[in-house]
Amino acid sequence: MKVPYTPYYKSSRFSIFLLFFTLLSCCITYSQEQENNTYKSFKFLDEASDIGTRLKKEIINVKDGEIITNVLQIYNRTSLSPIKFRLELLTPKGWTPIVNPKDIHRVLIKDTISIPIVYIPSKKLQSINEININVFVIDLDGRQLADNYFTVVSHHKKGWTVNVEKNTEYLKNGDTIAELDYNIQNTGNYDQDIYIQHLIPKKNITVTDTLNKPVANKTVTLKPKEEFHQKLDLEFIKKEQRNKRRISTNSYDPYKKDEKVVHDIIIQSTEPKYTTGKSTSRNSKVSYVKLPNEVIADKYGYTTLPLTIDFSVQNLMGDYSFASLNIRGYKELSQNSQLIYSSQFNYSSSVLNNNVFKNVPWYVGYFDNKKSLELGLISGNLIGLQSSGYGIKAGYQINDSHRVNAFYIRPDSFFNQLNKNETYGAEYNFNYRGLLGAKVGAGRNVNLGLDRATNTANIQPTISLFNRHRISLYAAYTQLTDSSGEIKLNEGYATGLGYSSSFFNKIWRPVISVRTNTKGYGNGNYIRELINHRSTFSINKRVDLLATNSFQTYENYSTVSDDLINYQKINTNTLLVSTHKQRNTLQYGGYYHFYDTQNTPRIERGLIIRQSSSNFLNNFLSSLYLRAGYNKASEMGAKDFFNLELSSYIKYRTFTFSNRYFYGSNSLETSLYGTDIAEKTPQNFRSSLSHQYQFKNKHLILENNLVFNYLNTAKKVGLGLYSYLYYFGKYGIRYGIQSNLSYSSSSILLNSFNTNTGTVDLNQTTKNINDLNLNLNFSIRKDFAIPIPFLKDKKTDLNFVAFMDLNGNGKKDFNEIPINNVVIKVGNDEVITNLEGKASVKQKFKGFYKVDIIPLEKINGWFPNINTSTPMEFKEKLVYVPFSRGVKIVGDVILDRQEIANVNKNRTDLSNIKIVATGKTAEGRDRTSQALTDVNGHFELFVANGNYILTMDESILDSNLKLSRNNIPITLKNTQKSVYTAFYIREIRREVKIKDFTVRN
Repeated sequence: MKVPYTPYYKSSRFSIFLLFFTLLSCCITYSQEQENNTYKSFKFLDEASDIGTRLKKEIINVKDGEIITNVLQIYNRTSLSPIKFRLELLTPKGWTPIVNPKDIHRVLIKDTISIPIVYIPSKKLQSINEININVFVIDLDGRQLADNYFTVVSHHKKGWTVNVEKNTEYLKNGDTIAELDYNIQNTGNYDQDIYIQHLIPKKNITVTDTLNKPVANKTVTLKPKEEFHQKLDLEFIKKEQRNKRRISTNSYDPYKKDEKVVHDIIIQSTEPKYTTGKSTSRNSKVSYVKLPNEVIADKYGYTTLPLTIDFSVQNLMGDYSFASLNIRGYKELSQNSQLIYSSQFNYSSSVLNNNVFKNVPWYVGYFDNKKSLELGLISGNLIGLQSSGYGIKAGYQINDSHRVNAFYIRPDSFFNQLNKNETYGAEYNFNYRGLLGAKVGAGRNVNLGLDRATNTANIQPTISLFNRHRISLYAAYTQLTDSSGEIKLNEGYATGLGYSSSFFNKIWRPVISVRTNTKGYGNGNYIRELINHRSTFSINKRVDLLATNSFQTYENYSTVSDDLINYQKINTNTLLVSTHKQRNTLQYGGYYHFYDTQNTPRIERGLIIRQSSSNFLNNFLSSLYLRAGYNKASEMGAKDFFNLELSSYIKYRTFTFSNRYFYGSNSLETSLYGTDIAEKTPQNFRSSLSHQYQFKNKHLILENNLVFNYLNTAKKVGLGLYSYLYYFGKYGIRYGIQSNLSYSSSSILLNSFNTNTGTVDLNQTTKNINDLNLNLNFSIRKDFAIPIPFLKDKKTDLNFVAFMDLNGNGKKDFNEIPINNVVIKVGNDEVITNLEGKASVKQKFKGFYKVDIIPLEKINGWFPNINTSTPMEFKEKLVYVPFSRGVKIVGDVILDRQEIANVNKNRTDLSNIKIVATGKTAEGRDRTSQALTDVNGHFELFVANGNYILTMDESILDSNLKLSRNNIPITLKNTQKSVYTAFYIREIRREVKIKDFTVRN
């Protein structure tokens, strides 16, 4: 078919026209889409509304003091006419607009205008977290055209402080009352609710208000920077502590003088939480300290050897009596060195012999900051050979990173050895700032009686990485030869690995240890593998997940034939959920254990519950443990048998009550065959009740212990009452009498054996056995000291005398007045002077100590003349604490005002201007004193000798007054009685024009 010809130029014009039409259609479509998108971004009341609104910021974060700004866009989508309108904004009361929102605005057809919104918020913004600001568009007839809203979020700064004058207050002699003033200030930027309560941990303070009424817990609301002030009256109670807590019968002394007593009150302030969540708390503790006038640092003095002898006789009036004598002591050789010694003699024979002195355990140890020396019954702590017995051990700390130890031991006896048996070795310890460490040891044991010699060496490096990971390694080698060392009999190795760390911000805290040794390691002939794992997963602050696993294998071989004697495999697994709240802990979970002993594998699984609670203020402690599950042997046809363990423990004051109950058995026979073999399910119960009672006569203490036992398989019942009466006398002596009364009853099965026929009568008979025993014991204990005449005394009695040094000679003269209630601190010891100004610290090492002097009485103008900035050396027994009269600073505030004619000539009131002297006394003590001026600007204050800066409060001056000089340095010496200075205030001069109106131009 013939196609008609079309000219090229006509085809090109058509193509251009088609392209133009397509582009135009796309533009129109794009414009319509843009317009639709514009519609979508604006908010309209409904589909028929002409006005749409859009806010530049829907959420505004505001800090304290900031102005709130936003932009409102108005879109008119109508094609009819422009629209006039005004805005109405709903804001909190007190907000101030910068741009008047009620101005009349006009938006054209298909046009958009922007209107700024600017407000200065009131201070109430600080007490509200979020505020919704509603914006309404109203036409001139009052009809609503559109609405919108935005949210203002204020950033809250939360915080408050609990302020007390001092956290430690010392009580004067005889004081039983005190006043406590404190304040709580809101340091945040919004209103803060604070719940206040007063806690008395030791229950030894009665708290009342100034009207002598009990103080109840309260909630206060504080505005920003606002303070809450509270004044409390405190009365200190000297509680009778008898039978509140157990007394140590080894250290109790009824003649002991009054010691330091601390009364604590805790001001606890907490943010109330009306919903669950974290609550912020601020606490402040104030301690009121009651000091004695005398402290004894050492009971016996330096030139003596303290000893405690404890002699006891057991089973008096019985068939077999036994006597024991324990000797021990502790001696301070210097502030950094000690001597420890002990021994024990046992005697059970009625015939005189020297067996009591053979192999008597004894020990003497010397320790100081650098070195140590031990003699007697010691341990070399060297794994792989016998390293404990009688010998000598020495150690030396080269520096902070290096220490060496060495020892020599005779395990059997130090002096009387039939055959030579000795062990010696050495150890080196390295520690670099806790990051890298190593322990290297080596030793040798020679035993001629066994014709054996054992050599060992080990190394234990440790490394800490990133303050989170700790890795420890262990490697050891032992070699067993004959005593000559020529024939090697055996050798073995031991290795180990330990790892502990924390991950995910301490949420997961694993601890893993692995230890294994080959056959021939040490003196035994066994193989052991041990793997332990423990992980703690912190779910939250009160809930943890505890997972523990242990795997152990043990193979024991004969040292003669090298045959396997026995082996065991044990795998234990426990998973517990641990919840803890304050002093209460609850753990619950399950366990799955596998045991393979004596070729009989068995499985144990079940549930575990542990609970414990405590209240140390009331001396209360309780715990409960429950384990219940089933045991089953792995053999075919084996059954599950129930097993239960229940134990409890309660301690309250001087009572202790404990119980333990078992149901079922863990024996192999029970796991295999059940309880039919014994015809009974084994049950065992034990209960004990103990109590200590102190009589009103404080020399007597009675302890009782009642014990009950029951076992059903043997019908065994046991009951025992054990009583101990102590009498504490003077000079550290203690007598004790003990009576043990016990009763037991049980039934056993008997089989009759015919000696003629050699047969056993299968008819079992039962025999009941009853037993009643009374046992008496006696003991005497004495603390004393043995004088050492050749020992030079390194201690002294420090007898302090505080007084007003009127003549300045530093010594108390007859006419000088003693000062009562002066706290004297010497090192860690604190005493307070009595009415005669005296206090003492007995048997204190001579040397240098940091000293502090705190007068509790108001003695204005008198200051302690003792250097407290550096340690003070004490040698003499009599130590004077002179108080010297301070230097009087006298001064005036002078106001230079411009004199202008016809002004008021009255004198300006210059009273109540604060003058502060801040600096250090000549003794190095920080001191601040202040005074207020009188109506004429005169001031006086007493300050101790030293260097000070004298400052006047300039905040009282207005802009027309200028202080010529402030912060004036002053040096005060004991040769001065008074010093004068002045603060010069000058009024800024103004130009004054004087015109005489009586003169006419």
